[in-house]
Amino acid sequence: MTLRILCVLMIVACSVTAAACADASDQGSTRSATSTASAPVPADSVGVIPPASTGLAPGVRFTLPAEFSVFAYAEGLETQGVIGYPAGGSGDLSLRYDVAFTGEIAALKPEIKGGCYRHGGSVDALRVDDVTATTGDSTRYRQVGEQKADYRKWVVTCPNGMAPQPHQAWVLADADVAIFEQHPGEHNDAIVASMQIVR
Repeated sequence: MTLRILCVLMIVACSVTAAACADASDQGSTRSATSTASAPVPADSVGVIPPASTGLAPGVRFTLPAEFSVFAYAEGLETQGVIGYPAGGSGDLSLRYDVAFTGEIAALKPEIKGGCYRHGGSVDALRVDDVTATTGDSTRYRQVGEQKADYRKWVVTCPNGMAPQPHQAWVLADADVAIFEQHPGEHNDAIVASMQIVR
């Protein structure tokens, strides 16, 4: 008799525990779905460009979409690299950065020679137009994290029926940080807007 009561109590306890776990799991799924849906960028990681070994360049922290990564160039160019989905070569990734940039934003303007990118090589562009005035608030500045950056957008006209190729650039002159859009991407603007300088 005692054994039978004990078994019944164990079965009830297990049933209650299972129900509670299932309920918690459902609530967890709901919370996860809600937080994912409300996220401005489908991101699950934080990317960091560390300060260069010289200690002169700032680090940069930003929100990355899932599966995106930061890739620094080889030794001697630690302050430069690319950001994007790791497929293809460095020229295939969406964004290029330089955290020791001391030039003017005009230096980032695509060149006519080799200005049209395609897999397997580049071809010369027909022309490069500054279309900054037709974008956003039409100014030459954009908010990047807590700072305002110099901003430009160019459109490269290519030969042989190739589609025009737009490129954006952002420069935080006070921090010597430059970001250049190698290829248009749906997350590029959000990645750059999320950037914070790490001193």
